[in-house]
Amino acid sequence: MGSLFQEIKRRKVFRVAAIYAVVAWVLIQVADTIAPLMNLPESAPGLVLFMLIILFPIALFLAWAYEVTPDGVRADTGVQAANTPVNSTDRKLIYAILVLVLLVAGFQVTDRFFLQGESNTIAVDGSALENSGSASDLSRRFLIDIGVTQPITGPGVIAEIALSADGRRLVYGVQRPQEPVQLYIQELDQLEARQLPGTEFASTPFFSPDGEWIGFGSGFGSGGALSKISIQDGPPQLLADSGRPGTGGFWSADDTIIYPSNIDDGIRLQRLPATGGVPEPVEADRGNSAGHTWPWLLPDEDALLYSVRPAGGLIRDGRVDLLIQSTGNVKTLIQNGYNARYVPTNHIAFMRAGSLWAVPFDLDRLETIGPEVLVIQAVHTSSVRGNAAYAISDDGLLIYLPGEDVGDVNSEPETLVWVDRNGNEEELSLRRDYRSPSVSPDGQRIAVASEENGNYDIWVYDLVRDNLSRLTFDEGLDHVPLWTPDGERIVFSSQRDDGGLWWQAADGSGRAESLLTGAAFARPTSFTPDGSQLVYDYEGDLYLLTLSSDSPPEILLQTDFTEARSVISPDGRWIAYESDRTGQVEIYVGAFPDVEEGGLWLISNQGGHRPKWSPDGREIFYIGTDGLTTVWSAQVETETSFQHDTPVLLFSGNYLRSLGGNGGAFDVSIDGTRFLLTLSDFLTPSTESSITHLVAVENWFAELKRLAPPDPQ
Repeated sequence: MGSLFQEIKRRKVFRVAAIYAVVAWVLIQVADTIAPLMNLPESAPGLVLFMLIILFPIALFLAWAYEVTPDGVRADTGVQAANTPVNSTDRKLIYAILVLVLLVAGFQVTDRFFLQGESNTIAVDGSALENSGSASDLSRRFLIDIGVTQPITGPGVIAEIALSADGRRLVYGVQRPQEPVQLYIQELDQLEARQLPGTEFASTPFFSPDGEWIGFGSGFGSGGALSKISIQDGPPQLLADSGRPGTGGFWSADDTIIYPSNIDDGIRLQRLPATGGVPEPVEADRGNSAGHTWPWLLPDEDALLYSVRPAGGLIRDGRVDLLIQSTGNVKTLIQNGYNARYVPTNHIAFMRAGSLWAVPFDLDRLETIGPEVLVIQAVHTSSVRGNAAYAISDDGLLIYLPGEDVGDVNSEPETLVWVDRNGNEEELSLRRDYRSPSVSPDGQRIAVASEENGNYDIWVYDLVRDNLSRLTFDEGLDHVPLWTPDGERIVFSSQRDDGGLWWQAADGSGRAESLLTGAAFARPTSFTPDGSQLVYDYEGDLYLLTLSSDSPPEILLQTDFTEARSVISPDGRWIAYESDRTGQVEIYVGAFPDVEEGGLWLISNQGGHRPKWSPDGREIFYIGTDGLTTVWSAQVETETSFQHDTPVLLFSGNYLRSLGGNGGAFDVSIDGTRFLLTLSDFLTPSTESSITHLVAVENWFAELKRLAPPDPQ
């Protein structure tokens, strides 16, 4: 044994091994450092380690077999071992070198194969998150710059985003300073996004299953439409003019789009072929709620998630329901949550209290199977309508915008204001959640629908006494007040009992009486000048109810189109109403009561809602459909035959209008010089702008499974 050590020492094998180990360690560190910088494959450092291990015994063999001499490298076979004995110091040196070699080799193997997967995930703020375990469990975060933005006029959110199912494409809607909101699309393997022309005033975009098309709401409020655009730059194609922008949409695998729309004065879900056609209602009982929004279809193409907004409340106080379309069965999955979607890890992700939550979900039993868990804190949202800036692809990419709940920021009450023809405003003293203001015939009182304790009732505001009093107290939703011509009573729509029309003395005396039952969301719109007949609209048709008769209502106008908000002229000879017969809602005038036979005149030329006659019958006022609220006027001549001039714009402003529903709207003063509207801070455009960054999380599914295990058992 001593002669072997002496020979190994003489041939410098240990010295070569030590030098080789140190040099190999340095080479591996260099490879680890420069590989990412030179875009080398991730396997490059491992390949270097493998080659060094293979070459190690070759280096030892060469050290044994050859010797470096002044005459060059020569074989060592003829050299005799020296007779010098190996002392203890030499042995210690040999063992030290051997230990060094083993330590270096052991460190490399451990670092390469055992410690690599234990890297920490670093959050955007620089803090280290919990170790993910193996490399396959590692979530990586990075930022996406979407440029200078400001809050979008209306919802108040900074951005609305969507991801294609394969995670390759991102679409977002943002509003640049001095510009309307527009859609941008970014291929995630590229650095720059491009604008999609023709998407001004777009909202809540969503992808087709193949990622080649984008559906979106267009316009403002409930007077908007549903459109689609190719990612190859359009132009946009109108699919339906009955959409509810800002409340979501889903494009299913069978090329059907499910989207919210205003039906019977409430928000309900409809389905429509993505190629266009006639919308069909999604049969889900709306009950005593403001409606259904944010649809998301489960993989079986039958079960449908949607958010339920409570009547008179905000969507954050609602719930997430699940509808089995084939049977009509509905179950509640999540309370106090909204904007939910199915995640392929068998989870339901949803918003609650300004953050993203998730709950494990059994796709076979269609029920939640574990605790609800907070997964991303402080996601930018509006808990008023349910907008939430987050998107998830099927391959585990999460993109979201950190931020606050602007529903809390923009939840100030509205203010009723008088606005003259030049746009000058005069605020009323009370601030409250006002809807559907109606001026009394004497001009001294205003009837409004207003919310208190989660329910809408009719209130009367006395302008002379500066006093607001409550008129109705029923638990059912009461809204859309209308004064009788003598000012003695107020007619209103109600969901009490079976739903229909009711009226009550304007001074609050007596009890409310039913005028029409079994017609939920019927809407009173106008009286004949003598007050004997009431015009109302219901399910897209116009009806005439004679108050002194027990006979059923007469059909005033029934077509294949949607007609609504009809108003009889002061002389009782004409009726103005809105209709979508051209594919866009416009203002029309017909003879009364022979609406279908007495001629038809188109008043508006670029869309119009909510017609009103001037008190002298010489003008028709209406609200435009583009941008913020615009009030238009058309001069008319009715003495001999009906004639009208081209409408002119009177003024525009940040007023609540709710074109398709019962909120907002306007009325005209008894002298025709002022207009009563609802001024809302919620709609006031913000002038603040800043550079906005989205957060992208790769392999987010691993993080989700760790935080909310799909199988809690």
